[in-house]
Amino acid sequence: MKFMIQAVSEGLTYAKQELTAFLSRYTNVQFESMGDAAVRLYVDENLNNESYLLRGDGQTLEIFGANASAVLCGVYEALADAGVFFEPNGYSIPNGFDLQAFLSICKEVHPKCRLRGIRQHINFPMDISAYPLKDAKEYIYNLARMRMNAITFHSYGGQWHVCNPGEGEYAGNFFYGQRHPIPKDSPLASKLGNREVYCIPEAEMVYDNPKERDAYASYWLNELIAAAKEAYMTVTLSVELPSDDVAATTKMLKDVCDRYPRIDTLELISFECGERCEIELTAENMTEQTRMLLGDAALDENGKLKNDPGFVPYSYGGGIICLKRMLTALEHKADWMPKRGIDLRCGMYITNHDALRMLLPLMRSVLPKEVKMSFLAAHGACAVANSIAAMQLTNEDWQNTMIYSWAEFDGNMYIQQQASAGIYELLSQPKTDSIFGVCINHWRTAENMLALCYAADAAIKVEKPEVFYQKFAAKIGVENAEMFVAACKGMSELDLYCRDNLFNVGFCYVGCWINRKGVTRVRKYKAADLQYAKEQYAVLVETFDVLLSFARTEQSIAFLRLMINRCQCSVIHLNCMLEMALLKDAFEDCEKILDETGTLPEISDEERTILGKAYCEAMMYAMQYLDLYGQMMPDRGSAGNMISYYETLPVYINKLFESYLPQLHTRKIQNSLDAPPIPQEQKK
Repeated sequence: MKFMIQAVSEGLTYAKQELTAFLSRYTNVQFESMGDAAVRLYVDENLNNESYLLRGDGQTLEIFGANASAVLCGVYEALADAGVFFEPNGYSIPNGFDLQAFLSICKEVHPKCRLRGIRQHINFPMDISAYPLKDAKEYIYNLARMRMNAITFHSYGGQWHVCNPGEGEYAGNFFYGQRHPIPKDSPLASKLGNREVYCIPEAEMVYDNPKERDAYASYWLNELIAAAKEAYMTVTLSVELPSDDVAATTKMLKDVCDRYPRIDTLELISFECGERCEIELTAENMTEQTRMLLGDAALDENGKLKNDPGFVPYSYGGGIICLKRMLTALEHKADWMPKRGIDLRCGMYITNHDALRMLLPLMRSVLPKEVKMSFLAAHGACAVANSIAAMQLTNEDWQNTMIYSWAEFDGNMYIQQQASAGIYELLSQPKTDSIFGVCINHWRTAENMLALCYAADAAIKVEKPEVFYQKFAAKIGVENAEMFVAACKGMSELDLYCRDNLFNVGFCYVGCWINRKGVTRVRKYKAADLQYAKEQYAVLVETFDVLLSFARTEQSIAFLRLMINRCQCSVIHLNCMLEMALLKDAFEDCEKILDETGTLPEISDEERTILGKAYCEAMMYAMQYLDLYGQMMPDRGSAGNMISYYETLPVYINKLFESYLPQLHTRKIQNSLDAPPIPQEQKK
């Protein structure tokens, strides 16, 4: 069959290139450069809200989009309808490619979210910040193939930018500056893809040269930005403002914009839960302190704060300090804004409902009209949906605000998650047909493929997860759709249970385990909750194992085997937690383990025996987790999760027991440049 693809409008080279590549791969058509086009690509400025149209008659197909990005989404829509399965780690044709169906597609698509995609914190070993550059760029292209058209990169100070340029500081302090040496005496070493230290493989040769590592970090992220721009994605860079000093902030933001000249949007966002911002607030002085910081516009016509609950909500003080810094930066934007101009957003990473209800009207009142808002309003997808509902966004807010949700909560990283239900609850809230945008947090990629595929689809057309699961089963080749839907729904319900009852049971940063709060965490978890979650993961293992007999394609077999493995790993991790929970039965004051000034309580020989057994069992489970997890390595993120677990759980177990079992030889706790705050729980 003779086949010509014509990009009628300018600026569609990449869209044509992608369509040609996929048809070349999956069909035997013969391409020609002259004659009548079988496929024509157009930008139609009469369309709006990122809409696209496909008009096929069996012989030819025309794809219209509101802009180049929408045309590209139309291309991928047509390919997907013809049989291509797009997911974050690649693409395939589980059930073959139907060229006739491709040429016969007729549909109009009006996306729910004009901007839809991923928020990458690029801060932990299991996310793309340890990927080889080629793999990281392919991840970006794969997001675009899923019809995502936006990405936010969040840079923590010292990782991808510096807070004090020219002061001897360097970027490139990956993973908060925590070094992850490759364990030479462990079978783990062969699975990690680095020689001496875990990081971007190309950066390892300059890892111990701060200046060169800084340069490579900026180069790597600029290359990802370039890949996203090539695929017509809207790119946001997100940063925090660490200083009240105008000159220091101006210098930092100018350096950020100079380092990353191709971004579309710069987002100024608060510290997580407003931490690191000191301010003395009381119920009596809160109104006046807010007015002093933000001006009279912060108050209503009666001189009151809107939605004042009568007390100082947790994180409100930090929120208004961060907002003041943003306003100051905006007042001086002429000193740092690129000449070409970029869009601006101001955001809050705040999880307290009362604080959010106060901050939203403040931001409406004090931010310049051209500056949009963003909210990362909780930890976990269902919690975000609850927080956004509590904030009561207006239709105008939905048109002016980027909402961040989760496919994966980093506090429960070491257990399998499934966040589709929470994403659905969020996207079901706005009653308008079109909203500004939603982007989704995640770290691991393969493990969250189901939720990410759901988020990509639901951001265009919202449908219940159960409907999506059924279509997904057909797409990848699982013939027992009813059982598959039940399993996915059960996994989602278990994810929510663990988030609400075992909050931070799998947080992927050792510093947040070995401080005092981390030690007492094992006293907070109820054995019944750990046991229930473990049993439910075991049920999922059995169900996915049965579903293997209904798997008819390579893709379905791979997905089910990965779910079996990761649910088995979840069982092992929870067993490890159950062993450590024995501490609270052995003695009352276990938090004194890490209190160097305190006196450790005396324990009996019997209690010491109990602790010794618990230590051996817990460490055995930690090693089992690493061994089993390493048996399935679908992407680089799997290696990152393994080294993270190795540097977290065994270290924590040793630290937890060493005061009572002095014969232990523990690894020295590393210093780091920075550390993530412990995620804060908000249930209601």
